[in-house]
Amino acid sequence: MTPSPVRKLLLILMLTASVVSTRAASVTSISPSSWWVNMPKQELLILINGKELFGAKVTVNYPGVSVISVTPSVKQEYLLLEISIAPNTTPGIVPIVVSDNKRGPQTVNLTLNVRQPYSSEPLTAADAIYDVMIDRFANGNTANDKPPYYLEAPDRTNPSGIHGGDLAGLIYRLDHIKNLGFTTLKLSPLAENNQFKLSYTGSASTNFYAMDSRIGTMTEYGTLKSQCKSNNIKIIQSYILHQAGGSTGVFFEKPYPSWLLPDYKNYDFTQSPIPVVDSHASINDVNTQLKLWRSSMTPLLNQEDKNLARYIVQSLIWWIENTQPDAIEIKSAWQNTPEFLEKVLTTLNETFPSLQVILDAPFKRENHLMAWISRYKQYKNILINDFPITNTIADAFSGFTIATEGCSNLYNTIASDILYPNASLNIVSADNLM
Repeated sequence: MTPSPVRKLLLILMLTASVVSTRAASVTSISPSSWWVNMPKQELLILINGKELFGAKVTVNYPGVSVISVTPSVKQEYLLLEISIAPNTTPGIVPIVVSDNKRGPQTVNLTLNVRQPYSSEPLTAADAIYDVMIDRFANGNTANDKPPYYLEAPDRTNPSGIHGGDLAGLIYRLDHIKNLGFTTLKLSPLAENNQFKLSYTGSASTNFYAMDSRIGTMTEYGTLKSQCKSNNIKIIQSYILHQAGGSTGVFFEKPYPSWLLPDYKNYDFTQSPIPVVDSHASINDVNTQLKLWRSSMTPLLNQEDKNLARYIVQSLIWWIENTQPDAIEIKSAWQNTPEFLEKVLTTLNETFPSLQVILDAPFKRENHLMAWISRYKQYKNILINDFPITNTIADAFSGFTIATEGCSNLYNTIASDILYPNASLNIVSADNLM
């Protein structure tokens, strides 16, 4: 039976309406999805992810919480929402309503928590640190080796692949670490690293507000933290703030192009921190070290972008507030811009006054290391990795070094401790030469 003209028109209208509805705004997730009341800073940036969000309206109806601004992205998958959380706002579930003219309002929730008292055990000269690459230590839960949507499959035959170590393995083997005489665990980065290769290192986060599922869960971290405390073992957490993972997530989709430095596709160069302290270095030498991507899949973050800088610093606060480590390490700290690193240290001092921060900068000479660290001497609780002594120890006991020469170099390096404000608190990685 042939449809009448009226039925044809109705059918066309129905199909058109169907197409339009699929293009209506929809929300998938927000990050961060939780925060705390009575933080030192009232403003919070929230990245909203979804579809067809350009032009969508965002409202919040919760006492003490108000919308400051909404910034659309060049793509329609993101909105950057800035809110204010007034002092003494009641903890609870804050509904964030996203709506447009094509679909009814959709609600995604921000959880506001009560801040827990922060207590950390400071590192001292008596501590022995066990530096753990989590993926390489012990596989306590084989069920999390290949979560859905992760790009790199486990392969223990590949020296650069995923081997399956996780928090469950650390918990199971904690007695082994304690019996070796170690008093502190330094963990490799915990944030999601969903990359095609080398993702075991944790050096290129694809989500700064989520734990890598192959490592474990926040619940497992809580168990590890509790057992470490019972065994008088401290925890240092590691973070990388200058680069991200470009295989999935926000920095793959590039919703705000200004958040990334340009990719000049020049990946073949030697990394060296020397130009950042060399008063004779050319701008080109400095930029080579600070502004060139290390690979096509590890974009460098543009820390001069104020929103990006706030988003990354917030993620650091989010991790520390959630996990309460005894100290943190900013890996490759020298690759952050000085202004950004100052912003990080200022925020940490305001939010966690007792937290120790280890700054990682692989200078081989004491004068270069002190020239670099002197910019941050006003910040309390700063510790440094003592790479000069680490490298000298390696050379002194090498089979290719004359014994008297090795001992002489070792003595000269130790004598240079006079340059440090408190050399006894320097972190010495005597057997870790990576």
